[in-house]
Amino acid sequence: MKVIILAAGYGSRLKPYTNKIPKCMVELAGKPLLQHQIETLNSAGLSNITVVGGHLIEKIIGKDIQIIKNDKYDSTNMVSSLFCAEKFMSDKEDLLITYSDIIYERKVDKVAIIGSGLNMLIVSKSS
Repeated sequence: MKVIILAAGYGSRLKPYTNKIPKCMVELAGKPLLQHQIETLNSAGLSNITVVGGHLIEKIIGKDIQIIKNDKYDSTNMVSSLFCAEKFMSDKEDLLITYSDIIYERKVDKVAIIGSGLNMLIVSKSS
């Protein structure tokens, strides 16, 4: 299974944290949001990860990831960012698409992997 992480936006709601780094590099519990995601994905056996960046893309750091740039990130949306990674997509392999600012428990990731159907959506209910 391949993974695409969408991380091109400005993260304007997280200013001033995103003035000098992209939203996916903002720290939570001592490490960047992106690192939390990569570790969770790796623990579920997923290592073929592509990140689509834009805003401050040169500051995106992650172990064993491919980074693709959405050159029009300042005038487009997440769908446009997703299509920047179109070459990475294949109808012969499953694909997990996630946003860079979502942190989830390992068990949620496993639900997505073992689920069935062509399209899946994971929803977090607040308590």
